[in-house]
Amino acid sequence: MPNNSLQRLDRKLAGAFQELNYCVWSTNLISEFMLHIPGRSLTIVEVEKDALEPVYYFLKDQKYPEVFPDPDKKEIARYVNEAESPIVILPLITKAPLRRRGKVTTPTLEKLLVDIFCEKDLYAAFQGNELSHIFNTAYSRYVIDFTRLYQYARRRHRYEALKSFISEKTEISPVLYYD
Repeated sequence: MPNNSLQRLDRKLAGAFQELNYCVWSTNLISEFMLHIPGRSLTIVEVEKDALEPVYYFLKDQKYPEVFPDPDKKEIARYVNEAESPIVILPLITKAPLRRRGKVTTPTLEKLLVDIFCEKDLYAAFQGNELSHIFNTAYSRYVIDFTRLYQYARRRHRYEALKSFISEKTEISPVLYYD
């Protein structure tokens, strides 16, 4: 279940943007799969591309001090990584696998795995051997829908790279994930 601050953020967004497709989550969700847990987390708000700017200004008006709309590599290094409690607004990929947790829309496990694989700069704390550990631990604790995982990876144009990574860098049996 999302924590109180995520639920509060979700309520504010739902009140201001009734028709908007979005999801909110914290990188704390990934901590349960990690060997080395980062000292701070990111709050991620994914919204339809046309809503990036309105949501950014709305959150600034709501007195969230560290809000970063779709930061590039340089902005991530200079500002996001230095922020105490950053909120990063990203474009929501169409047909992204989402689910409702209570009243809050969050990403599925498959979406989380693909996103941290694809966004190496933003999720730098989850890369290298840690990424392999995350995939292995997630697989050992939960059922990963590899069809959903690969469909979303295709939407992100990273299917082949993800398939190679799983084959070469994880302990997941190829029988289970080849489609």
